[in-house]
Amino acid sequence: MVLDEETDFLAEPGNVGQLAEAIAKLFEDEELWKRFSTRARKRAENFTLERQVNELENLYCEVLNHG
Repeated sequence: MVLDEETDFLAEPGNVGQLAEAIAKLFEDEELWKRFSTRARKRAENFTLERQVNELENLYCEVLNHG
């Protein structure tokens, strides 16, 4: 999941100018690109298959125990 101005820039669907502006910012500012890249990789660690399965299992257990 992208976090606007933390891991990437969000642009409105169909807004080509906004998308081009976001891409240009990343091309022009290598430190910003590196910062976003590092944060995005770190955030991606939260979305491993094992973690998602564990969270889903916990949700099922919670629902079954409170149902």
